[in-house]
Amino acid sequence: MRTIFIEGVSGVGKSTITQELCRNLNEMGHPTKCYLEGDITNPIDFYYTACFTQREYESLLAKFPDCLDVIKNNTIVAKDVHLVRYYDNKTPLFDEPLLSLLRERELICNPINPVPLPDYTSIYKSVWEKFANEAAGQFDFVLFDGSLLHHPINDLTRIYSASSQEIIFHVNTLLSAVQKLHPQIIYLSSDNVSKRLQSAQISRKKPLLQAEQIQFWENRKETDLAVMQRISIPYPYDMYDISNEDWNSQISEMAARILETEEERRARIYPIVLREYNPDYPLWYAEEKAKLEGLIGAENIARINHYGSTAVPGLVAKPTVDILLEIKEDVDLKHIAELFPSPEYFCQWRDMPDDPLIIYKGYTSIGFAKKVYHVHVRYPGDWDELYFRDYLIAHPETAAKYAALKCKLMHDFENDRDGYTDAKGAFIRTVTAIARS
Repeated sequence: MRTIFIEGVSGVGKSTITQELCRNLNEMGHPTKCYLEGDITNPIDFYYTACFTQREYESLLAKFPDCLDVIKNNTIVAKDVHLVRYYDNKTPLFDEPLLSLLRERELICNPINPVPLPDYTSIYKSVWEKFANEAAGQFDFVLFDGSLLHHPINDLTRIYSASSQEIIFHVNTLLSAVQKLHPQIIYLSSDNVSKRLQSAQISRKKPLLQAEQIQFWENRKETDLAVMQRISIPYPYDMYDISNEDWNSQISEMAARILETEEERRARIYPIVLREYNPDYPLWYAEEKAKLEGLIGAENIARINHYGSTAVPGLVAKPTVDILLEIKEDVDLKHIAELFPSPEYFCQWRDMPDDPLIIYKGYTSIGFAKKVYHVHVRYPGDWDELYFRDYLIAHPETAAKYAALKCKLMHDFENDRDGYTDAKGAFIRTVTAIARS
């Protein structure tokens, strides 16, 4: 089962897309459930919900024995927290005086007495963990309308005036709670937020927004994008420009991407790309070398080398700086991996004794960043890659043959990185053997 969050600022069509994408996936034979804004059955998002501790909840039940069943039927329990829903959209579920008592304990909808921000995050984490534990296997996909970014960030800014770091922490806490459900974000964007907002207001038969309201949502979009850059899950989001309102093709593309395998997704967003030599590559290496020494500590490092095609002046290359980081024999490899902060760095463990750990940097959910690094962490050794690098530097004619081979293979293996690497193997092994001799 996978969890998909449909996000974007107000007016971009989140609810419509959520429903249509749900219908599309079901028609394709993938059991899918969706929850829209205001849905009282939403297991992770709350509208008009009162919050009680265990003791407070027991007191509530004792005070209103005639409403016992109705209260329990509208309660979500997560650890020692009890959340009581008291409205279904615009319809109250209880009469006075219970309704007013519940209103006094409101969690997010203009709360009279807001819970402290750490408690707010803790409550949501407990509820999301409960959902993750109970929902697994019920559907192939569950779609949520605005439940990860849209509503929580509104609450965090409106109720708590939360900082960007507090918002990022809250969102990543929620994602970690549903990690087993492989969360993914579909972000709906428009190149003209104002136009989309006013169009939505007209379709909803509501007054046009004032300039300050439009500015709020333009700022919200910037906040969303900044938060998504700091989300700590692999491939966290796909962005779609809905400015042209080409809904059918967009939904078809969304469904196709949701159904991709991890290998297919990597191949699509990280294709083989070759560029002419960039004289800034040595500077990129020097910058990262200094950062590695700061992260790991020079006392733990035996040697650092820049290798690969970006280390050969004039050579056509993938714009990726390969770094060989050799750590001292008495240093624990797992400890080194823990020193690389996520999501800036991503660790891959491999069943290869001579090359067990690669640290990736510069891979975003929508493609490559400007600077991309592969850091191979190994214990000291006599490495073929360094012989190959030095031979190409010393023999430009061999480097030219290698460049021609790579350009040919790029067209044959544009979306097959492993195939591209394997196809270069014979040439590299031959040249390395000559270099070693």
